[in-house]
Amino acid sequence: MMEYNQLEAAGNPIIPRTAPFHGERFEAFKALATASKAHGSLIIGQVSHPGRQCDSRIQPDPVSASDVQLQGNIMGMQFNKPHGAHGYLLSQFLSPTTNHRTDSYGGSLANRSHPNIPASFILGIKINSESLAFAHKRDSTRKREAFFLDFAETIVPALSQTKTYVTGGFKTVGAMVRALDTVDGVGLARPVCQEPRLCADILAGKVKGAFKQRLDDDDFGLTNVAAGTQIRMVGRDQEPIDLSQAGMEEAFRKDMGDWDE
Repeated sequence: MMEYNQLEAAGNPIIPRTAPFHGERFEAFKALATASKAHGSLIIGQVSHPGRQCDSRIQPDPVSASDVQLQGNIMGMQFNKPHGAHGYLLSQFLSPTTNHRTDSYGGSLANRSHPNIPASFILGIKINSESLAFAHKRDSTRKREAFFLDFAETIVPALSQTKTYVTGGFKTVGAMVRALDTVDGVGLARPVCQEPRLCADILAGKVKGAFKQRLDDDDFGLTNVAAGTQIRMVGRDQEPIDLSQAGMEEAFRKDMGDWDE
């Protein structure tokens, strides 16, 4: 995140735009990047600003492309109506659902996207095919294990210089491989929080898919907290809690209840 008071959730890592290239914060992120690249991985940082998707307890006056409020209660968070006077927030500018501007930053897709970067710079953007799609909306996506593959099949033929990936929902190697008929790669997030060595084990032919966790995959809030708990344990050099085990699930739910109180 880019601002102390513009967070997707409490606890987000923050690199303010005014942060110097030295000191405790810089060294901590440098150590993270160094460890991530230690075995040859390509690491690309994700810079984000939540816009209207900022808990009202953190930011009572959020900003967005237009004054379109995010409705409802998500994981205990509520959201205030944004004002639309600020020129950032990529996804909310790209979407005609949230971008109602009538100036040069609204209207056509060309207007809604204004990249200005060197040709040698790797630029990626993560987009949804629908707002806040945190679960399988159709039986077809559930069977294919992919939240957004139908959308990818629509847009990929029009892309000539772009590598396309899909993420969300993948559990088995078969589904991942079939997705490669359409896209260049797949993303794994929550399965890797449970099994940090999953990708290496798949490439080595040791496994054909991720553990089946006992939590409801469509319960975004619960699985989000579970993944956060697991990745925190990995960060402490511990093995993540195995939520394929009934006893571990029971202990996790008990701790969740205690925390919620």
